[in-house]
Amino acid sequence: KKAISLNPENISTYISLIRLYILTRNYEQAEKTYKVIISKNPKNTLLISNLANLYTMLGKTQKAEETNKKAINNNDGNDIAAIAKCHQLTSYVLLTI
Repeated sequence: KKAISLNPENISTYISLIRLYILTRNYEQAEKTYKVIISKNPKNTLLISNLANLYTMLGKTQKAEETNKKAINNNDGNDIAAIAKCHQLTSYVLLTI
């Protein structure tokens, strides 16, 4: 958290913190941190897609679907929107098995 306070625009620091939260099963903090960094980078499709993956992992299917749709519709000119679409399909398959 101190590293973030020193350089609050550094996405890598947030990602490291999110990974730590996930590894320690502090999923609520991971979600909150994703939301903070997404609010600062609303066009970053990869961050939005990763948040959708977190929701899928936690069984929050409705939130995962909504977030994946945001990632897909937020195509910022790269292939991440396509990846989000794949994640959406994978989530659907995993949840219906």
